[in-house]
Amino acid sequence: MAEQSPCKRQAVGSSPTSGSAEERASAPARVAGPRRAPVLIVLALACAMAGCGGPGSSRPAVGAAAKREALGQQRDPIGARGRTLGLARVVIRPGVKLPLHRHEGTQVAYVERGTLTYTVVGGGVEVMRGPSDAHAVKVRRIRAGETATITPGQWLVEEEGDVHRAANRGRTPVVVLLASLLRTGAPPTTPVAGPAGR
Repeated sequence: MAEQSPCKRQAVGSSPTSGSAEERASAPARVAGPRRAPVLIVLALACAMAGCGGPGSSRPAVGAAAKREALGQQRDPIGARGRTLGLARVVIRPGVKLPLHRHEGTQVAYVERGTLTYTVVGGGVEVMRGPSDAHAVKVRRIRAGETATITPGQWLVEEEGDVHRAANRGRTPVVVLLASLLRTGAPPTTPVAGPAGR
Protein backbone atom coordinates (compact mmCIF):
# COMPACT_ATOMS: atom_id res chain seq x y z
CA MET A 1 0.00 0.00 0.00
CA ALA A 2 1.35 3.45 -0.86
CA GLU A 3 2.42 5.65 2.00
CA GLN A 4 0.05 8.55 2.30
CA SER A 5 1.51 12.04 2.31
CA PRO A 6 0.72 14.29 5.27
CA CYS A 7 -0.88 16.61 2.70
CA LYS A 8 -3.26 13.88 1.58
CA ARG A 9 -4.28 13.25 5.16
CA GLN A 10 -5.14 16.88 5.79
CA ALA A 11 -4.08 19.96 3.89
CA VAL A 12 -2.60 22.73 5.99
CA GLY A 13 -5.39 25.11 6.95
CA SER A 14 -8.19 22.73 5.97
CA SER A 15 -10.98 21.85 8.31
CA PRO A 16 -10.88 18.44 10.01
CA THR A 17 -14.66 18.33 9.63
CA SER A 18 -14.58 18.43 5.83
CA GLY A 19 -14.52 15.19 3.82
CA SER A 20 -16.04 11.80 4.56
CA ALA A 21 -16.56 10.32 8.02
CA GLU A 22 -13.66 7.94 7.32
CA GLU A 23 -11.33 10.86 6.43
CA ARG A 24 -12.39 12.74 9.58
CA ALA A 25 -11.73 9.67 11.74
CA SER A 26 -8.21 9.25 10.34
CA ALA A 27 -7.35 12.98 10.39
CA PRO A 28 -4.45 13.93 12.68
CA ALA A 29 -5.28 15.59 15.98
CA ARG A 30 -5.27 19.37 15.89
CA VAL A 31 -2.75 21.19 18.01
CA ALA A 32 -4.00 24.20 19.94
CA GLY A 33 -2.23 27.21 21.34
CA PRO A 34 1.28 28.52 20.64
CA ARG A 35 2.53 25.09 19.50
CA ARG A 36 0.22 25.17 16.46
CA ALA A 37 2.44 27.39 14.26
CA PRO A 38 5.52 25.10 14.40
CA VAL A 39 3.34 22.08 13.65
CA LEU A 40 1.85 23.86 10.62
CA ILE A 41 5.34 24.80 9.43
CA VAL A 42 6.49 21.18 9.73
CA LEU A 43 3.39 19.99 7.83
CA ALA A 44 4.00 22.59 5.13
CA LEU A 45 7.63 21.45 4.78
CA ALA A 46 6.49 17.82 4.61
CA CYS A 47 4.03 18.76 1.87
CA ALA A 48 6.74 20.62 -0.03
CA MET A 49 9.08 17.61 0.22
CA ALA A 50 6.32 15.29 -1.00
CA GLY A 51 5.49 17.57 -3.92
CA CYS A 52 1.88 18.22 -2.98
CA GLY A 53 -0.24 21.25 -2.30
CA GLY A 54 -3.40 22.22 -0.56
CA PRO A 55 -6.41 24.04 -1.96
CA GLY A 56 -5.37 27.00 -4.10
CA SER A 57 -1.74 25.83 -4.24
CA SER A 58 0.23 26.12 -7.45
CA ARG A 59 2.20 22.98 -6.52
CA PRO A 60 1.30 19.71 -8.24
CA ALA A 61 -1.20 17.39 -6.59
CA VAL A 62 -0.07 14.42 -4.50
CA GLY A 63 1.70 11.89 -6.70
CA ALA A 64 2.19 14.34 -9.57
CA ALA A 65 5.88 15.02 -8.79
CA ALA A 66 7.64 12.41 -6.66
CA LYS A 67 5.87 9.48 -5.08
CA ARG A 68 7.32 7.58 -2.11
CA GLU A 69 5.86 4.16 -1.39
CA ALA A 70 6.81 2.48 1.90
CA LEU A 71 7.34 -1.23 1.18
CA GLY A 72 8.25 -2.45 4.68
CA GLN A 73 9.70 -1.43 8.02
CA GLN A 74 10.79 -2.77 11.41
CA ARG A 75 11.24 -0.66 14.53
CA ASP A 76 14.10 -1.54 16.88
CA PRO A 77 15.64 -4.29 14.74
CA ILE A 78 18.18 -6.48 16.54
CA GLY A 79 21.37 -4.48 17.03
CA ALA A 80 19.75 -1.12 16.23
CA ARG A 81 17.60 -0.11 19.18
CA GLY A 82 16.02 3.33 18.68
CA ARG A 83 16.21 2.97 14.89
CA THR A 84 13.71 1.98 12.21
CA LEU A 85 14.79 -0.21 9.32
CA GLY A 86 12.80 0.66 6.20
CA LEU A 87 12.41 -0.23 2.56
CA ALA A 88 10.77 2.15 0.07
CA ARG A 89 10.38 2.90 -3.62
CA VAL A 90 10.46 6.47 -4.92
CA VAL A 91 9.29 7.43 -8.40
CA ILE A 92 10.52 10.86 -9.56
CA ARG A 93 8.76 12.24 -12.59
CA PRO A 94 10.61 14.12 -15.36
CA GLY A 95 11.47 17.71 -14.48
CA VAL A 96 11.15 17.19 -10.71
CA LYS A 97 13.82 18.63 -8.40
CA LEU A 98 14.09 17.25 -4.87
CA PRO A 99 15.13 20.03 -2.47
CA LEU A 100 18.30 20.08 -0.38
CA HIS A 101 18.02 17.54 2.43
CA ARG A 102 19.73 14.93 4.58
CA HIS A 103 18.71 11.75 6.40
CA GLU A 104 18.78 11.09 10.16
CA GLY A 105 20.71 7.84 9.77
CA THR A 106 22.04 5.71 6.91
CA GLN A 107 20.31 5.08 3.61
CA VAL A 108 21.20 2.95 0.57
CA ALA A 109 19.73 4.26 -2.70
CA TYR A 110 19.62 1.97 -5.78
CA VAL A 111 18.58 3.45 -9.13
CA GLU A 112 16.37 0.88 -10.78
CA ARG A 113 15.21 2.97 -13.78
CA GLY A 114 16.00 6.35 -15.33
CA THR A 115 18.94 8.69 -14.75
CA LEU A 116 19.16 10.62 -11.48
CA THR A 117 21.12 13.88 -11.32
CA TYR A 118 22.63 14.00 -7.83
CA THR A 119 24.36 16.96 -6.15
CA VAL A 120 26.32 16.79 -2.90
CA VAL A 121 26.52 20.01 -0.88
CA GLY A 122 28.08 18.58 2.29
CA GLY A 123 29.90 15.30 2.87
CA GLY A 124 30.46 12.90 -0.01
CA VAL A 125 29.14 9.63 -1.43
CA GLU A 126 30.63 6.78 -3.43
CA VAL A 127 28.60 5.59 -6.39
CA MET A 128 28.84 1.82 -6.79
CA ARG A 129 27.74 -0.75 -9.38
CA GLY A 130 27.18 -4.47 -9.03
CA PRO A 131 26.07 -6.81 -6.26
CA SER A 132 27.09 -5.54 -2.84
CA ASP A 133 27.64 -9.07 -1.53
CA ALA A 134 30.09 -10.00 -4.30
CA HIS A 135 32.39 -7.62 -6.13
CA ALA A 136 30.80 -4.20 -6.19
CA VAL A 137 32.79 -1.75 -8.28
CA LYS A 138 33.29 1.91 -7.37
CA VAL A 139 32.06 4.06 -10.26
CA ARG A 140 33.00 7.45 -8.80
CA ARG A 141 32.99 9.56 -5.65
CA ILE A 142 30.76 12.65 -5.55
CA ARG A 143 32.29 15.27 -3.24
CA ALA A 144 30.77 18.42 -1.77
CA GLY A 145 30.11 20.89 -4.57
CA GLU A 146 29.94 18.21 -7.27
CA THR A 147 27.05 16.95 -9.40
CA ALA A 148 26.95 13.61 -11.20
CA THR A 149 24.45 11.30 -12.83
CA ILE A 150 23.47 7.94 -11.38
CA THR A 151 22.20 5.40 -13.90
CA PRO A 152 20.27 2.11 -13.57
CA GLY A 153 22.15 -0.54 -11.61
CA GLN A 154 24.20 2.03 -9.68
CA TRP A 155 23.77 2.62 -5.95
CA LEU A 156 25.18 4.76 -3.16
CA VAL A 157 25.17 4.97 0.62
CA GLU A 158 24.07 8.24 2.22
CA GLU A 159 25.26 8.88 5.77
CA GLU A 160 23.76 11.36 8.24
CA GLY A 161 26.23 14.14 7.37
CA ASP A 162 25.66 13.92 3.61
CA VAL A 163 23.65 16.95 2.51
CA HIS A 164 22.36 16.56 -1.03
CA ARG A 165 19.65 17.20 -3.62
CA ALA A 166 18.54 15.30 -6.69
CA ALA A 167 16.64 15.88 -9.91
CA ASN A 168 15.18 14.04 -12.85
CA ARG A 169 16.41 15.96 -15.89
CA GLY A 170 15.38 13.17 -18.26
CA ARG A 171 12.18 12.37 -20.12
CA THR A 172 11.26 9.18 -18.24
CA PRO A 173 10.53 8.59 -14.54
CA VAL A 174 13.42 7.71 -12.24
CA VAL A 175 12.73 4.77 -9.91
CA VAL A 176 14.88 4.52 -6.78
CA LEU A 177 14.78 1.71 -4.20
CA LEU A 178 15.71 2.86 -0.68
CA ALA A 179 16.85 0.83 2.32
CA SER A 180 17.17 3.03 5.38
CA LEU A 181 18.16 2.76 9.03
CA LEU A 182 16.92 6.02 10.52
CA ARG A 183 16.30 7.29 14.02
CA THR A 184 12.84 6.08 15.04
CA GLY A 185 10.34 8.89 14.48
CA ALA A 186 12.56 10.71 11.98
CA PRO A 187 11.00 11.74 8.66
CA PRO A 188 12.32 10.05 5.49
CA THR A 189 14.06 13.32 4.60
CA THR A 190 15.08 16.29 6.71
CA PRO A 191 15.08 19.63 4.83
CA VAL A 192 18.28 21.69 4.97
CA ALA A 193 18.48 25.42 4.34
CA GLY A 194 21.20 26.17 1.86
CA PRO A 195 22.24 27.59 -1.48
CA ALA A 196 19.75 27.57 -4.35
CA GLY A 197 19.81 24.41 -6.45
CA ARG A 198 21.05 23.91 -9.97
